Amino acid sequence: MRNERKRSATWRILSLLLTMSLLIGLLTLDGCGLNTDVKPADGCYLYYRSADSLRLQRVEVSLEGMSTDEAVAFCLDKLSQNPGQKDLVSLLPEYVTLLDYSFANNMVILNFSAGYYQLEKFAEILIHSGYVRTLTQLPDVSYVFFDVEGEPLVDANGQLVGRMSANTFVENAAKQVNNYINKDVTLYFTDVNGHMLLPEGRSIYYSSNQSLEWAIVERLVRGPKTEGHYATLPADTQILSVTSQDRVCYVNLGDSLGLAQSQIDPVVIIYSIVNSIIRNCEVDKVQISINGVNSLVFKEQIDLAQNFEMNQELVMTDHHKPEEPAETEDDEATEPEATPTPEPTKEPTPEPTLEPLPEDAPDQAIESVPESTPDQANEPLAEEEPGVEQGAEPEPVSEDIPE
Repeated sequence: MRNERKRSATWRILSLLLTMSLLIGLLTLDGCGLNTDVKPADGCYLYYRSADSLRLQRVEVSLEGMSTDEAVAFCLDKLSQNPGQKDLVSLLPEYVTLLDYSFANNMVILNFSAGYYQLEKFAEILIHSGYVRTLTQLPDVSYVFFDVEGEPLVDANGQLVGRMSANTFVENAAKQVNNYINKDVTLYFTDVNGHMLLPEGRSIYYSSNQSLEWAIVERLVRGPKTEGHYATLPADTQILSVTSQDRVCYVNLGDSLGLAQSQIDPVVIIYSIVNSIIRNCEVDKVQISINGVNSLVFKEQIDLAQNFEMNQELVMTDHHKPEEPAETEDDEATEPEATPTPEPTKEPTPEPTLEPLPEDAPDQAIESVPESTPDQANEPLAEEEPGVEQGAEPEPVSEDIPE
């Protein structure tokens, strides 16, 4: 009996150890061999440039049976080739080549030819995003580092760009909408003369799959809700992409931006975008491109090859200031009207001479005045929301939820 108990106890211990080892094996496989960012299962998405080089589009590929080293080599080879779809092109332009790469310590280092420094800034952001978003889907790849001719990539100011992760980029994905985010924002439109910026409070709803930066630009295109405010962007402005990196927002718009109304100051058009984004988003600067090109002068006045910062000097703080000169002119011209003022006072005096109606008249006046005026006064106050400027009508939810 004693021997049987020992064998039984020993078997239970061995069973427990075996179960624990299996659990540890599964947890190890899940932590090291799988990556929750890899979609679809046993594969990933390759990000190519669209044929017009204005956006990224993804293509699903299978990585079944590949090690991480093999998957990295496979993806880099595919991204350098033409994907064979008429609407897509390779991630790199012809004048830039990937010389070599290395993979160690959860980071892929890519070494490009000197032509890399000839890229437009927007094209560079697309290439960064394409490589990073592709490679960080792979197991054990957390970062991507960029070299040019064996030297670390630097920006226009000579600063080291550094390694990038999947969280480096915030971009509208144009996927199905699952959730909505509500946020109070301040947008900047212009006055009737097109010379100043007018702030407008707005309560907006936007898709959780969409960046706030994109939602801001989209609302600018839709135009203002407040009377006396005027749109700065044409209603048919095409938003090609809105991407943020290192606290700089890169806005790429279509040709229609150059067709904005001529009476609007070009500076006002640009800073309507800049101020609206910086005021509401976690960025310090904005760069604007037209069809992916920023090496041009907008309306022959503003060089787009720069990062724009917040401009408070264009913001009109007192909306009634432009109306004051008109009022003073009217007052000066109507000074002699002081004499005819007694005439309207004479008109109401004969009306109350009808003495048969005084009993009903006060009752009607009392009923109409207290009931109508408080309701009219309270209605706008009840609609005002915190953080929304007075005089701005919050945008209806139905208009703010994208289809």
